[in-house]
Amino acid sequence: MTVDLATHDCGPCDTDGPAVRDHLPATLTPEGRAFILTRLDHGEAHYGAPLRIGWPGAVIESPQESADLTVYLRAANAPADLIDRAAALHNDVLRWAQGAR
Repeated sequence: MTVDLATHDCGPCDTDGPAVRDHLPATLTPEGRAFILTRLDHGEAHYGAPLRIGWPGAVIESPQESADLTVYLRAANAPADLIDRAAALHNDVLRWAQGAR
């Protein structure tokens, strides 16, 4: 199951839920919010659909992205505490995704 989860491609969001861009965490900094909105715009242009709440593919994509974060931080030689926090987040996201499927 974990290998399938790691390599599965979900494609575009095909859900009619509310747009994620309208429901971002209030704890984001202005810079963090602007970065995420730019990524959402990029994703919509690439996939042809906005990311929406309730998209089942998000359960698969979340641990893939948290894994990418962990290895990219390692590749960038980021501070060890940042890598460790990313690894802990990845472990949590992976456990959640395995239970949500």
